[in-house]
Amino acid sequence: MKGILEFDLPEEHEEHDLALNAWKYMIVLSSFDNRMRGILKQETEDYDYDTVNKLRDELWEMLRDNNIDL
Repeated sequence: MKGILEFDLPEEHEEHDLALNAWKYMIVLSSFDNRMRGILKQETEDYDYDTVNKLRDELWEMLRDNNIDL
């Protein structure tokens, strides 16, 4: 089985770039989540624990709402 994406270039240039770079967005989201997780484990004074925890929960809610698995 093959999945083929087709784009009418140059009209769909932005959609084409998004499809090509989706893996980069996934890496950034995963890295950001891991960074927030690390902050929560360290309990450092540099960040407010409750705020970071709430932001991480909101990130995961957005990912779930869009059927994205990290």
